Amino acid sequence: RFTESYSRYRISRGFGYLHIKSDLSSRRVSDSLIDQYLIADDEHWQVTADELTAKKLHGETSISYGSKTHRKLLRFLESRGFAPIQIRKALDKFLQ
Repeated sequence: RFTESYSRYRISRGFGYLHIKSDLSSRRVSDSLIDQYLIADDEHWQVTADELTAKKLHGETSISYGSKTHRKLLRFLESRGFAPIQIRKALDKFLQ
């Protein structure tokens, strides 16, 4: 019950698969139990990354590659536990 509740809570707070899996592993939850409640290839992770990116940009329509804003968003999404492909797709929507 803990794994299900914790996973649902962290997903609702905008954390990615890698972050949640790491948190659960550090709490000694078995990998099979984690895999039961978290799916790495779920489309929800990409949607969440897109929403967080849009929210962090505060209405900006575009950013340039390598800019301070781009690097800041990249670090933010990495710290939230999103996969590199998900981060790239989320940021590509706003790159000039």
